[in-house]
Amino acid sequence: MLLWVLLTSTFRGSDLVAGAIAAVLSAAAVEAVRERERFLFRPRLRWLRRAAGIPVRVVVETWLLTVVLVRHLTGSKRVRGALVAVPFRYGEANDAEDAARRALVVAGASVAPNTVVVGVDADRDELLAHQLVPDAARLARDVAG
Repeated sequence: MLLWVLLTSTFRGSDLVAGAIAAVLSAAAVEAVRERERFLFRPRLRWLRRAAGIPVRVVVETWLLTVVLVRHLTGSKRVRGALVAVPFRYGEANDAEDAARRALVVAGASVAPNTVVVGVDADRDELLAHQLVPDAARLARDVAG
């Protein structure tokens, strides 16, 4: 509820009601997940080193997409996105550390604007992503490890 008020920066009654509803729905979702199965998520502190490059990647990809989209709009170069599959160790399905690693890699890879992770294939040990400017080699380096 406090997060809702901070994000909207208003204290009107309707905003407070909407915030209360969002808080209740969020709490209900957490309880539903908690009752369904044990929550598995055990990140490691050493993984933070890999996250240090994310802000730079966001800036670089934002600039890249700005240039590419301007070229597309002016008609000088057509943009064609692509689905890209790269090797990614899935790990154990019920292991808390593997679950945390998968979640953080998916979130970290999807933060920059050029890449949106579509899914992780456990059988093929691959990560599937959509990229507006395809760069499988870069994505493979970003998710390796």
